[in-house]
Amino acid sequence: MIGTACQKKATIRLPLLAAATLVFVCTGTNARLDAATIAWPSPEAVRHDAVIATQQERVNTAATNASESLREKIHVLSPHDAALYHAAFAAQDISDWRLADDALARVQDKRLIGHVLADRYLRRGLS
Repeated sequence: MIGTACQKKATIRLPLLAAATLVFVCTGTNARLDAATIAWPSPEAVRHDAVIATQQERVNTAATNASESLREKIHVLSPHDAALYHAAFAAQDISDWRLADDALARVQDKRLIGHVLADRYLRRGLS
């Protein structure tokens, strides 16, 4: 485990050190370049970045799982039932209660009948 941590640090630091050395050599500067003059990321910052990346992966996974389970739980009306509900509302718009009742009698998914009836009772009023 210690060997892998050193290898990771070496793979990060060596390219930076090589690039910095190349810059100093190409510009003709006699500046001394050692580990003390390079601003390396602190171990805490590296750990923090790793924790953030892990948390982001967990959030993405949870969001994907939630959307998949939501798709399984949501039941959409069939086109036939949607057309029947549309016909019932349209019949109630012109106060044709019998036509609306006929459309509602043929509906297979009864979950929205309360909305149709509420619309009907609010349209009729107290007469």
